This record gives sequence, C-alpha cells and structure tokens, in this order.
Amino acid sequence: MAGMAGLALGLAIRHFPVEAEAEPARPGHAQEVRSISFDGRSLPTATLRALLTTHVGDRVDYARLGHDRLVLEDALVAHGFYAAYVGTPRVVYDADGAAFVTFPIMQGPQFRVRSVTVTGANADDAGIVTLTEGEVIRAERVDQVRTALAERIAVRGGRQTEVVATVRPDVAAAVVDVTLAAR
Repeated sequence: MAGMAGLALGLAIRHFPVEAEAEPARPGHAQEVRSISFDGRSLPTATLRALLTTHVGDRVDYARLGHDRLVLEDALVAHGFYAAYVGTPRVVYDADGAAFVTFPIMQGPQFRVRSVTVTGANADDAGIVTLTEGEVIRAERVDQVRTALAERIAVRGGRQTEVVATVRPDVAAAVVDVTLAAR
C-alpha cells in the first residue's frame, strides 16, 4: 500500500505543468461600466438616462456617480415628484472587473397644485398666471408663469419687475402651494 501511495504521489508530481498558464486577461474591462439601470417603478428612463454624465464604456468614477444621483433626484422633483429619493448607486463587478451600476429610485407620488397665490401685482396682471388647482406641478410650468407675470408687469407698468416663485410641498397630501411674489 505504501508503494501505491508513493506511485500516486509520483504521478501527480510528474503531471504538474512546468509553467502555469493563466486564462488570458481581457484588457480594458477592469472597472469599465457595462450597464446602467434604474431600480424603481414607472420611471421615465430615457429622460433620466439622458441626464447622466456616466455612460456605458466609461471607467467607474464614484464622484461622478454621486453627482449623477443628485441630478436624477433634481430631475424627478422638476417633474413633480417632490418626495423622490435616489439612493447611493450600487456598483457590482463581474469576474472580469466590469461594473454594473444601479440607481435605486423611490419616486413617490407626483405632486399637484393645491393653491396659487400672487402678491405684488394687480388683479389684471395676476390674471396671466395659468397654474391651476389639481395640475401636476412641474418646474418648467412654474418658471413659465413666473416669466409671463414679470413680462406682463413690465409691459403694462413700464417697469422691470422681479417675480420670485416659491413652491411649498405638503408631503403628506402630495400637493404644493405656489406663491408668485412680484418685487
């Protein structure tokens, strides 16, 4: 039996390769972003993807991913999702070192206008404001009515006026109160 163990050991040693051969490396894949996804429901993925500074093929840059997270959250708020939360991007690497990035997103409800108040303008000028109760709140619409009110006051009153828009969200009710203050 001792001879058999020595024979088996001898065979094992005899069959070791002189040089170990590793699987060929795949250059260019280490920390390269292979995919970017959004983990959430009913998201405007094409719109969100267009805002990212991180793209497939880029090297992973955690600072840029952090910036992308903030940009995504701001974009959702601008589309009326005032309770939106974009979590820290998750980066998973495969065996080749390629990165798969996922942004966890909880967008919450789309907020609607509860009230609109105009101060510092007469009733005729305030009549140009077309935000209505129940309308989905969007940053572009608020900016549009703010600009229209400032232009109307300038044309009718002959003076340049700054109009400041303030949006106060009520998270529990998923509504906002908008104040347009002419100064």
